[in-house]
Amino acid sequence: MAMASHRNPSFPKSKAAFRFIRIMRSLRRRTSIFPFSHRYHAVRAAAYASMAYAAGPRRAWSRALLGMNNKRMKTSNSHGKNPRSSLGIDFEAEEHLRELVPGGSDMDSASLLDEAGHYIESLKAQIEIMKKILLGCSR
Repeated sequence: MAMASHRNPSFPKSKAAFRFIRIMRSLRRRTSIFPFSHRYHAVRAAAYASMAYAAGPRRAWSRALLGMNNKRMKTSNSHGKNPRSSLGIDFEAEEHLRELVPGGSDMDSASLLDEAGHYIESLKAQIEIMKKILLGCSR
C-alpha cells in the first residue's frame, strides 16, 4: 500500500506543528534576552508562518501571510476580477471579512468566502496544535 500522506487530513496539522516547534526552538535561542512584547510578536509570526506553510501556496490567505512575513506582498489584483463584485452579502460584513482574511482586499466575493472558510479551518487546527503543545509542555 502506497503512502499518501498528502491525502491524510491530519498531515497539514502535523506539518504545521513540526514547523512551529522548529521555529520556536530557534526563537528560544534568539529571543531570551528580549522583552515579552518582542517574544509575543515573534511567537505570533511563527504560528502564522507555520500555518500558512502547511496550507501551501494554493490558498490566497496563506500566500498573503507568507508575503507579509517576507515583506514582499503584492497589492495588485492579478486575476483581473473586480474585487468588489457582491454575492448578496451585507456590504459592511463583506468589508469586515476582507480586513480579517489575509489578502482579502484583493479577492472577489466568491474567492473571499472560499478563502475565509479555509482560513477558519486552519485557525481551528492551529488552536488544536497550540493546545497539544501546551499540554505536552505542562507535563
